[in-house]
Amino acid sequence: MAEFARELRELQQRSGISARDTHAATGIPVSTIYAATSGTRLPTADVVSALAQAWGDEPARWLRQREQAAARREGRNATDPKPPSALVRQSEPGQPGGALRDLDARADLAFRLQELHEKSGRSLRALSATAGLDTASVSRAFSGITVPTWESMQAMLRALGAPQDLAPWRTAWGRAREEQARRAPSALRTETIKLLFASATSCAAPDCAEPLMRWSEGRPIVAADIVHISADSRLEISDRFENLLLLCPNHRRLVSSPGSPYTIADLKQWKTAQVAQSGQALTDPSDDIAHQVSQTLRIFTELDITVELIGGQETGNHGIAAHALAQLATAAPADSDPEVYLGVRVSNHGRQAMTVAGVGVDFKLGSKETQYASYNFPYALPVGEGIWRQPSAKLAPQSHGVWFAPASAIAVGVQILMERTGRTPQQIRPYANNGPSNVQHGPWRPFEEIQQALVAPLQVKEQG
Repeated sequence: MAEFARELRELQQRSGISARDTHAATGIPVSTIYAATSGTRLPTADVVSALAQAWGDEPARWLRQREQAAARREGRNATDPKPPSALVRQSEPGQPGGALRDLDARADLAFRLQELHEKSGRSLRALSATAGLDTASVSRAFSGITVPTWESMQAMLRALGAPQDLAPWRTAWGRAREEQARRAPSALRTETIKLLFASATSCAAPDCAEPLMRWSEGRPIVAADIVHISADSRLEISDRFENLLLLCPNHRRLVSSPGSPYTIADLKQWKTAQVAQSGQALTDPSDDIAHQVSQTLRIFTELDITVELIGGQETGNHGIAAHALAQLATAAPADSDPEVYLGVRVSNHGRQAMTVAGVGVDFKLGSKETQYASYNFPYALPVGEGIWRQPSAKLAPQSHGVWFAPASAIAVGVQILMERTGRTPQQIRPYANNGPSNVQHGPWRPFEEIQQALVAPLQVKEQG
């Protein structure tokens, strides 16, 4: 476990993101981050996946390393596949629910998909094409960041050559979806949380007077859990105020346990009763006031970001000067000219700071296609005789940051893409990663706007 913690700590150091900035981007407590990087506690798969993505690396690789560390701690061989009982453990006859819930259903499903993927020997791109899904969605499913819809899950399993009987997979998928819906996401809007606690005084369960807050040693602590009433893959519906309950830990366990006697209709009645604790009702005209409060809070808490492509050119003082994208085509270098760059500008127009964990560009081969290839910008560039560092950064409100990649390096990537597909990219767009599963994209633009700037470095290289 110490080795895993050391490697995780080195990843954080390379990213240049502090524990506090990581907390701001992911919602993971600072104490949990320190415990993970110091080796005092093995982090959960969810934490590992979020940290890896926030620090600019592929979550799937770190999830495998975590599994190996857990295996060493438990004295088992991580390369041996877990027995089928680890996927679906049947309950004893007569027990409710039909199966016992795994401790971390979402991570378990991701590991099973990774094992099936490794056995198939297929690349992620080939698998995505066969399944008819975009590569990013498949990657998120394999890393455990999200649980796909059952239709997408079936398409992936067929592409991976899974057995025809998908019943065990359906059971495991259902538990993972329930777990995803049951957990309050770290990105739950601040105003929603405020409205939840402002609209209630105690647990939503009937006849339960457990308070939402307790005092311990002179300090207030939250004594309630946020629980989803029903699952929906669309966060704008799943995470809305009307679909969230505040429950004491005891009733949260009862509601979430296998074979729970409580239905969605029951939980909706609990919601109505909980809102009534504040003297209001979900259909009360004062909802307009709550809406106005929510809108005001959103102004101060929601991110307002734009991501755009720009150009850049090496200057004489070992720096890079930014300029409009239109100038990139006219700045195509000869062999002795300064290097030209493709850049991404991220502007924070909101009223709260944000952390940019990484940037890059996507290439689409056709305007109607859903699949695309991505190029991640490096954290450091050799510029002249010096190094231009561009690690993750925290953008203050009403500020912006710029990141660059050499046109020659992107050109090589595009050339490889063209050789593999026999096609030229048709569109390009920038993206910025500001947290787990939170990627902001700029608009798609015609690839021809930068094509000449990318072709020229290849011609220079071939002539040399």
